[in-house]
Amino acid sequence: MEITEEQRGLIQKMADEGSDLGEIQKRIADELKITVTYLETRMLISDLGIVFPEEEKDDAKGQEAVLLDSGTPEDLSQEDLSPAPDLDPAGSVPGTGTVSVTLSELAPPGMIANGTVTFSDGEKAEWYLDQMGRLGLDPTKPDYHPSESDIVAFQKELKRLAEVSGL
Repeated sequence: MEITEEQRGLIQKMADEGSDLGEIQKRIADELKITVTYLETRMLISDLGIVFPEEEKDDAKGQEAVLLDSGTPEDLSQEDLSPAPDLDPAGSVPGTGTVSVTLSELAPPGMIANGTVTFSDGEKAEWYLDQMGRLGLDPTKPDYHPSESDIVAFQKELKRLAEVSGL
């Protein structure tokens, strides 16, 4: 899908106005006449580098899953944003020492997909994508929160894995 700079600016304006992903999806269809799914909207936001205004972060204590933000931090180096290495057939990133993502062959009820992720610090988590397009993590350690650069790497690898597997 080709998005012009003018369209990108309009999508950024939607985010600046406080629109959430569902509202942006609807406005893209209404104003730009481009039909996209919720997941495609999320991926488009990430690909275009759309930045949402900072909102107060809720304290995640007591929650087992951590929902992921689709924004790209501005402080990442160009190396962090470079294309990821090729995936092996099992769906993991071989030998990078960074983030490794795998996809389960059978998703549990209510989920589109799920799998595991190993972050650069060696911590592991199960990830899931539910039918509403929400991406979440269930870390092995209860209070574990991956770094923002690991989240970005995870989302990039997950996107690549989804494209390779035909999700």
